[in-house]
Amino acid sequence: MDPIKIIIADDHDFYRQSLIRTISRNKSIRVIAEACNGEEAYNIGIKGNFDVALFDIKMPFKNGIELVKELSSKNSRIKIIILTFYKDQEYCLQAIKAGAKGILFKNSTAEEIVTAIEKVNNNEFYFSPELNELFKNS
Repeated sequence: MDPIKIIIADDHDFYRQSLIRTISRNKSIRVIAEACNGEEAYNIGIKGNFDVALFDIKMPFKNGIELVKELSSKNSRIKIIILTFYKDQEYCLQAIKAGAKGILFKNSTAEEIVTAIEKVNNNEFYFSPELNELFKNS
């Protein structure tokens, strides 16, 4: 089976590089591109040469929600997982409405990130279990 091809976009270099190193340990997933802002992510994403994208929710030039909307309208095959520090209902709802297939909080474990990538690649949704708590408590 071919590895799942992903792109990662996050404006925090240390987090992005750490995520790439962590994910690259899994032989079933291959990081094929990275971006440090929303504009770069859009330019890579529009080509669609990947299976899953992990986009930070807040980046310069275009945020993750804008990317989901714009890329989904251009290519219905795109499967995007939003990464966020913000445990905010409104951000999460906006991402879901925009078409995100998953939401992960940045404190997710490596295992959870891999699980999310695999599920989203298989056309399933994946939302961090913390998201259930966020909505349950409001």
